[in-house]
Amino acid sequence: MTMRSRIRTSLILLLALIGLFSAARLDRIQGANQAVTVIRIGTLMRQNSQADLGARLAVQEINVNGAFAAGDGRVYSLELVYPNIFPTAPEDIPRALDSLKAQEVSAVIGPLDNALALPNLEPLARAGVPVLTLATSDTLTDFDVTNNIMRMQASERYYSIAAAEYMVNELQLTNIAVVQTNVESTEAVVAFEGALGSLGYAPITKIQLVDASTLSEQIPGLVTANPDGIIFWGAPQDVNVLLSNLFGRGWNGVFFYRDAQKASLAGQLDLDLAAGIYGASGWAYSTQTELSRQFLINFVSAYGRVPDETAAAAYDAVYTLAGQIKIAGPSMPGLYESLLRMQTVYTVQGRIEPYENGDFSRNVTIFRLSEFGGIDVLARYKNTERLPDDDLVVQELNPVAVIGTPTFTPTMTPTETATYTPSPTPSQLQLTVISDTVNVRSGPGLFYEEIGQFQRGATATIVGANEDLSWLVIQYRGGIGWVAAEFVEVFDPGGLLNQLPIIQAPPTPIGGVTATPRLNLSDIVIDNVLLMPLQPVPGQGFVASVTVRNAASAPTGQFVVAASFEPGPVYTSNIVSNLEPGQTLTVPLSVTLLGTGTFAVDIVADINNEVNEGENGEGNNIYRVNYAVDYPILIQTSSLPVFAGTNVDLAGGVADLNWTGTELVPLSGGRVGIVTSATFETVHYNLLDPAIISNTTGLSESQIFPGVLIGVITAEGQRGIIRIEARAGTAITISYKIYSNP
Repeated sequence: MTMRSRIRTSLILLLALIGLFSAARLDRIQGANQAVTVIRIGTLMRQNSQADLGARLAVQEINVNGAFAAGDGRVYSLELVYPNIFPTAPEDIPRALDSLKAQEVSAVIGPLDNALALPNLEPLARAGVPVLTLATSDTLTDFDVTNNIMRMQASERYYSIAAAEYMVNELQLTNIAVVQTNVESTEAVVAFEGALGSLGYAPITKIQLVDASTLSEQIPGLVTANPDGIIFWGAPQDVNVLLSNLFGRGWNGVFFYRDAQKASLAGQLDLDLAAGIYGASGWAYSTQTELSRQFLINFVSAYGRVPDETAAAAYDAVYTLAGQIKIAGPSMPGLYESLLRMQTVYTVQGRIEPYENGDFSRNVTIFRLSEFGGIDVLARYKNTERLPDDDLVVQELNPVAVIGTPTFTPTMTPTETATYTPSPTPSQLQLTVISDTVNVRSGPGLFYEEIGQFQRGATATIVGANEDLSWLVIQYRGGIGWVAAEFVEVFDPGGLLNQLPIIQAPPTPIGGVTATPRLNLSDIVIDNVLLMPLQPVPGQGFVASVTVRNAASAPTGQFVVAASFEPGPVYTSNIVSNLEPGQTLTVPLSVTLLGTGTFAVDIVADINNEVNEGENGEGNNIYRVNYAVDYPILIQTSSLPVFAGTNVDLAGGVADLNWTGTELVPLSGGRVGIVTSATFETVHYNLLDPAIISNTTGLSESQIFPGVLIGVITAEGQRGIIRIEARAGTAITISYKIYSNP
């Protein structure tokens, strides 16, 4: 069923519902003599983003018929308020929270991005009001012991579990390859491998890259492995490159892309390639439940856009808050405690209910992209359970308004009330440290590197073990670590320990023994550096999160972590007051760059040589990071056929180029020029300077050949790059990308 026919069906249903509900008694307070108090809900979401529009729609629906009575006897309406600074970098979050607190908000919705949320666990956990986040990193709620951070979208592990279950049990795939072209998806990849292992399988091959710069070089080996399924994490443009190469080499298996719905709605996927690929999201706009269909109609009617999963999650967050305010009022701690004890609620996404770690949604939808980019829902999951197809069809709807189109409040179901307990019981294999300390190592043995340490009482999720279960594998810092079983207690809720996947030990370190600690010396090690966002944008601040560790036996005392970033150079630094032996710390370096290009930077710990590390201790104080600074891509298209006499509109306005069959001619004031100083992957905004891309008459036949790069200034003044992929007679095939204007 196409999107148009779905909406037509829903509108027919809508006309029937108007008659059904127009006489319904609305649970609203209309008394003119009752004072109405405005409850402010703060948001950390960008204005006019999908999530912001979803929240605004919910507030409008709730307020449309006036105020409502709460459990404290007062009458309320809702208002969505914004901070005086929109957070674009992690360091902005505390200031944004302070701004919202000054506006006396009762709750906060957001942030949406993991890159903003993860460095701010403490400020969000101690915000003083409930924070209903849409970020999906597992770490976010797992490490918030207060449960003040309440997740309204499923965490990445549940998307990975559902993907593994569907690929193996529904699609009957047994030879699955994993491809990753970013750093931030590591959590999801590890969870998928664990889920696959629990089903008795392991990836037949893995390609894990920091970025896609060498992706094309990996594809021949991937095709040779001949997987019947490939699951991918990375940017949409990497999907286009990967699929184009795979299909060009004759591969015809199942392709699964976690963010397929979001990328399809944003127009970032080449549908000639992407039709038929599978994906996972918290909600899909073609979900056939009454609440989902009504939300879709109202959203499209209000904004002229199709909502994505973040819009649904924010919409559900507002309704969840309103429902608990109605019960307990808007004040702390009553609202916080009511949220943690709330009954199951049916919402647009599905069931919303409090889990033990602050999760409120573990809803996952598996779908497939249709020929024209539509979404065909195939399966839905709650937690790790596959739901029957009619499970989320709610029979009783509570209308809150009938104005042109009826809108509905997610209704309470007569299920058992969730009970809040200070010490939640985990629903998966977890370990608890029972010794004073236990080391986390890179492999199962004392001769492997010590990569961290837990104190007594610390907990972690177990994802695997060695063959005799003497060493347990845990999720650790976006990867895995090994812990000796003799120092921990294992909580096993369902006999899962003996079903753990057996993880092969990494290669034994050279020498096979632990180096003798250097007495009275420190050893500062940089374990990792993560840029957030991964590709900085000129003029917008970003953070380099530097993970430093003291690998020796003496405290470090004060030292400085610093770097000089290009273009510039722009110097940035931060002071570490001390690192105890074995202690690990993440040090943020805040940077704003103004130019574009591809660069490398050396991050240096103890740049002033203040710490006594001995003769051999300085070699691991430097960590090199390769990065690109560039403006966002507005449009990217791969392998577009262009025939003689065709006008090409690159940027969605007027035609920019005409291909005559022998010449490429700019139109409407556009310009072109040959680019020789970069590849299609490494070109950047500043290389496409209008002073250089200045040809207004066109490129001749001798200049149009496979592999040539053509810079373009569109009729609208946007910069872009075109690559000639093929030429056959008077037809050419092009790939191109167009930048957003700064």
